[in-house]
Amino acid sequence: MARLPNQFYTIFVVTSNLKIMNELEVKLGLKKLKQEWEPKGFKCDTYTSAPGEFWSNPGHKTDEYIILIEGDLEISFQGKTYNPAIGEILKVPARVPHIFGNPGQTSNCVYWIYAFDWQWNEDGSGTEEGRILSRIDG
Repeated sequence: MARLPNQFYTIFVVTSNLKIMNELEVKLGLKKLKQEWEPKGFKCDTYTSAPGEFWSNPGHKTDEYIILIEGDLEISFQGKTYNPAIGEILKVPARVPHIFGNPGQTSNCVYWIYAFDWQWNEDGSGTEEGRILSRIDG
């Protein structure tokens, strides 16, 4: 992979044999992220995608940060596609259309850091600031 742009930062020390963080490590990591980011007005959650699940978004009013903690992740924006390694954080700039999802064969899990209003709907779509966003059917 080519050198990554400034959107990538290492947030955890990851050894080459680390494939999956255990549940305790995920919870401790989320707690640490919340302590750091929530005072800045961000929300921190974990999110799991099924294999082959992709989402499209026309862009949020604020930056969004996604940290892969298990599985595979693909994020495309500004004409480039990124596949971060476990423990890397990807910044999706505000107001930038993007597609993200799970290209892998197993479920993935990410830490999701965001500062916009979001809620899940019963049909699996999401609503952000009055806009309904749906999964991309593949």
